[in-house]
Amino acid sequence: VDTAKRVAAGEKAVHQVAYAWSLGTKRGRGDRGSDGGLLRPTRIRAMEALVPPSLTPFSRSRLLTDGQVLQYQRVLNHALRRAMGVGMVAMREHHITDDMLNKATNTKPMLARLQHATLSWMGHVARMDTDRPPKMAICGWWTATPHRDRRVKLQVKWFYQCLRAVGIHP
Repeated sequence: VDTAKRVAAGEKAVHQVAYAWSLGTKRGRGDRGSDGGLLRPTRIRAMEALVPPSLTPFSRSRLLTDGQVLQYQRVLNHALRRAMGVGMVAMREHHITDDMLNKATNTKPMLARLQHATLSWMGHVARMDTDRPPKMAICGWWTATPHRDRRVKLQVKWFYQCLRAVGIHP
């Protein structure tokens, strides 16, 4: 439910930003030309500043499945396509992929953003005193929950995946 809300908020942010830069332009796409739309680097910076934060609140301490990360990445790809002024039909005609757009604009993928946020939060928790609840939740087991609880295993798996991504092997 939370992922669906975040995805909807991200799509809304994409629409609002694209609408704002297309006001008063020919064809309503914000094309640069005689009508004076915004430059592409400005559009990309605007999307970078508004769309990822709308997707990632409270994601530092949550476990995320591959499907949830993929949904977030789709919203980010849509934002990037709008910022570049490229439609899906044109991308197919010219054999351009979303990964190519990410590399051309030097945009970090959503998985890397989420892993960075999680690692920052884990570092914050690691420096806490041992009697603090977040530290107990990460570094210990709840007494009322059996060790075979699936959500606990998924949370630990997500943390290990984030650590392995930066070369730390616990």
